[in-house]
Amino acid sequence: MSRLSLRTGLGLFVFAALLAGCSGEGDASTPSPSATPEASAPTVTATASPTATPTAVATPEVQHTVWLINLWDEALYTIYQHPDAPPGRTAFVASHLAGVEAASGPGVFDAEGHPVSFPGFQCEAGATGVVVQGVEYPDVPTCGPASPDERYMLFEVPTPEVSPPASEQWVLDLDAGEARLLQQGLIGCGGCDGRFGPEWWPGGRYVYFAETVQEGRVFLSDVETGETRVVATGTDVWYRPSWSYSEEPLLLVRGGAESAVLVHALNGEATTLPIAWPAAFDPSGTLAYSPTAGPPSASPDAGPTVTSVLNIKTLEITELEGTPPSWYLRWGVHAVSAMGSRFIAVLESPDCDGTVLHLPDVPPACIEGARGAVPARNGTAVAFALLVPGEERVVQGTEFSRYDIAVLDVTTGEIDVVAEGAYSGELPPRIQWSEFGDLLLVTWPHVPGL
Repeated sequence: MSRLSLRTGLGLFVFAALLAGCSGEGDASTPSPSATPEASAPTVTATASPTATPTAVATPEVQHTVWLINLWDEALYTIYQHPDAPPGRTAFVASHLAGVEAASGPGVFDAEGHPVSFPGFQCEAGATGVVVQGVEYPDVPTCGPASPDERYMLFEVPTPEVSPPASEQWVLDLDAGEARLLQQGLIGCGGCDGRFGPEWWPGGRYVYFAETVQEGRVFLSDVETGETRVVATGTDVWYRPSWSYSEEPLLLVRGGAESAVLVHALNGEATTLPIAWPAAFDPSGTLAYSPTAGPPSASPDAGPTVTSVLNIKTLEITELEGTPPSWYLRWGVHAVSAMGSRFIAVLESPDCDGTVLHLPDVPPACIEGARGAVPARNGTAVAFALLVPGEERVVQGTEFSRYDIAVLDVTTGEIDVVAEGAYSGELPPRIQWSEFGDLLLVTWPHVPGL
């Protein structure tokens, strides 16, 4: 494994020589049956270049901050900052619009950091029931998650005087103005953390939801027909299913003996895949991947850490050195992205104090000090937080490490530091890509929810 050592203050590093010096033979990222990447390569050392711009300097108290970084314009905008309150959900709500939830309400910002009007889906409590998109529904007791096309809204109705607590899952058809029961008798846990909530298929017609009782049932519903079926068990967040973002409504769920099962929402057909659970789709929906030996924190005696990447169409498997950080799979952070007919992957390994980078046509490389790496949705770039040793800060008994934010251009092999001075604790800053790979959201300190 080659090692890319990025020093503090590095602005730009080109490892094109490494890319040019390798042929297509031994391609670690092209699906081939049981392909194993090479384990060693010459050491590569980065050299410094002028300091990158823009530069962001953290305030001494380490305020909760969200940056919007425009890679095209090389500009950084602070769209949220608070000394005590971390932001709520952060996400790109459109290709070039970033959303941040705050105590004062949601905010939406354009690619230049300007706040813009973006009504989104509107639901609020009414005099009786709720008001959705300006229409009152007196028989709907509470708001819930809307489908991506905003044609449907889920809502839950508790079953009174039942122990253990139970509820019913309903869906509101906003076009017809009618509600439909999807499932009754959902058993609750009576108050617990670490459970996953409902999630819609990106196309909007299908949705999964689950009981919160331990080892409860996971349901898949077609909201147009009202058909609901049990597709899995296990409601801990570790068992969160994964939707494909392809045109087909495919869902990865946990199967028996900790296997990964592919469910086609259109007809309910279930296929056990030759990879283990946990598993997830890449952003294209053409690849599924699974760590086969547990996270890097597992005992060294447990064997090598390997990630299996499965081509959904051909069922060919490529085995890569390293595994995603365990919290990636828990919280839906992608570690693999298709790049045409091939793919890139960002993993961790006990042999690398940073991120193991798998690119087409080259041996795996260790980017030393890189944390929280995330590939762009189209596989053309990788963003990561670069740990800067020796610049820790202790605030109210909590130690925060300094990170700089860097982006690797997979096509050119250039690594560019795009922001400096993000501080975070146990987890590195959270990095999110926009749809077209030209914007980044960086949240720090990274405070994961339950």
